[in-house]
Amino acid sequence: MNLIYNVFRKSLIIVSILFFSISLYGKIIVKADWGKEKGEFLFYNLNSQKNINLVSIGPTAIKVLKRNKIAVLDSLKGAINIFSAKGKFLKEVDIGEVKKKKGIIGFEIDPENGDIYILGENIIYRKKGKKIECWFGTGKKNSDQFVQPFDIRIFGDFIAVGDLYKEKLIIINKKTKKKVFSIDWMQTGYAFDQKGNLFFLRYSSGDGYSLWRINVKSKVNKPVFVSFLGFSENQSGMLCGVSMGKLLLKYPDKKGDIKIVVTHYDGRRIFSKIIRQSTVMGQQFNFNKGKIYSLEYNSKLAPDGNGVIIKTYKTGKKFFFS
Repeated sequence: MNLIYNVFRKSLIIVSILFFSISLYGKIIVKADWGKEKGEFLFYNLNSQKNINLVSIGPTAIKVLKRNKIAVLDSLKGAINIFSAKGKFLKEVDIGEVKKKKGIIGFEIDPENGDIYILGENIIYRKKGKKIECWFGTGKKNSDQFVQPFDIRIFGDFIAVGDLYKEKLIIINKKTKKKVFSIDWMQTGYAFDQKGNLFFLRYSSGDGYSLWRINVKSKVNKPVFVSFLGFSENQSGMLCGVSMGKLLLKYPDKKGDIKIVVTHYDGRRIFSKIIRQSTVMGQQFNFNKGKIYSLEYNSKLAPDGNGVIIKTYKTGKKFFFS
């Protein structure tokens, strides 16, 4: 009896260690080469003498779709690479037509119909089937549109775009293609939950970061205070995602590395991890069903080898890493 108990106990310890390791170090599900072929990503060499106006030198956005498929934006190539939940390359979606007109900043895929909304320098394009159209904006700096957009998020009939220049969050109705309202915003990211609440952060030197929300379906367009998050290390914090009543935040630590943190709405931390900038040159994050999807690349690997990887981190409430 004792022998069976000891075997069971050792097995349980081994399983716990394996789960702990996956949570701490992440599980690599995608490895992609630098290159021009489908499923690969273009890399811009900073030592090149060509003077090119670029938003980024590598892939710039990651989204998690239905059935946990993964979409990654290659803004240099003008394409979106789609991978399966297990990391198999499925297809490349060409959006080169937008790249020729304006730089590509971000994208979102409508979960209702699969339309792709592409965020240019100051215009939103929509790819419906094979057709790409200028969907919102004229490129002019007027009060109803944006000057320096940051990211694009979709919930139901609403699209949210942050304007870095105006420091505003602009809400657009998909059906009417018109601005519904805008609110003050401090360049700290934003994300929808499953109920249409748009969450964002505000910062003050005395209280640090606070969490706010506004429901885009409500007729009352006034932000509601949710909680103080209890950290004020710097003024560069960013809200990357909302999932299952939890927040994914990132900010640089004192050494200049990136720290990713998962918290409850009241600021209680569940998970944190430091991503060393000495080994990772660029990263983007997505938060889906309580799991972190981390897109990472390193210039030292370019143009040879596996230059782009996608990791997942489980964020169970019993595990805390710093």
